[in-house]
Amino acid sequence: MHRSCAALPAKSFIQLKDNIFIASPELSFVQAATELPFYQLIHYGCALCGGYVLSDESETGILSRDPLSSVKKLQAYLQTCECMKGLKAARKALPYILENSWSPRESTSGLLISLPYKHGGKALSDIRLNQRIDIPAYLRSMTDRNYFVADFFWPGKMVAAEYDSDVAHSGDAPRTTDAIKRNLLPLMGYTPFSFTRLQVNSDREMDKACENLRALLRVRPRQKIPQDYAQRKAELRRQLLSCSDGYSNGYGATKMNDKLPRGNKSMENGALNDKNER
Repeated sequence: MHRSCAALPAKSFIQLKDNIFIASPELSFVQAATELPFYQLIHYGCALCGGYVLSDESETGILSRDPLSSVKKLQAYLQTCECMKGLKAARKALPYILENSWSPRESTSGLLISLPYKHGGKALSDIRLNQRIDIPAYLRSMTDRNYFVADFFWPGKMVAAEYDSDVAHSGDAPRTTDAIKRNLLPLMGYTPFSFTRLQVNSDREMDKACENLRALLRVRPRQKIPQDYAQRKAELRRQLLSCSDGYSNGYGATKMNDKLPRGNKSMENGALNDKNER
């Protein structure tokens, strides 16, 4: 339960019906900052700014939806906050949030790749998730699509990286689409690159994959690697990999039957109380 005696900024609540309000996604981010470890807070921010929802109604467990918020909206809200518990951590986490993630695993992979060395990541920053790549007209006879989507993309770099999940890429149709994509991307000047679930789960294999990706991107390390980098990386992986199965302390950000992320609150007759719709 979250209680506050401080005045909350405008747009902190969304009205569901008479005398019933829930916290806005932006307020829930500040609330989450009081309970979640730092890297899980970043992951939670990715969920708020992502285009997916967890659902038992889908075979993959995930359905598409419009993002609940954006980095720009979160930043604007945080600028209006004063003397709120969690505000400092929320502001610290904000610059690392990745927008447009389509799954918890995608967020985890993107953060492992992009976070700086001081946070245990691989420092391949300026990453974009689910970037549209238009197919030139002269190649469209080879596919029924007008564009591909790269899971991970770096502006100005001709590399399209993918996270190949076991579920999303199983079956004949997805495999055929993946094959066409791998064949056409080089013709468009892009180098395709893939991460698998097993690679992401393995510290050693993820290290190898990221170094290969760094070579393709032609990016030299510009940051100093901390002496305790191995410990920082282990803690980052521990927190992020646990997010694939939900958030600790009640913050499961993307369950379909939640109006907004779990951990939001309802306000009836002026009292702030938990509203758990599960």
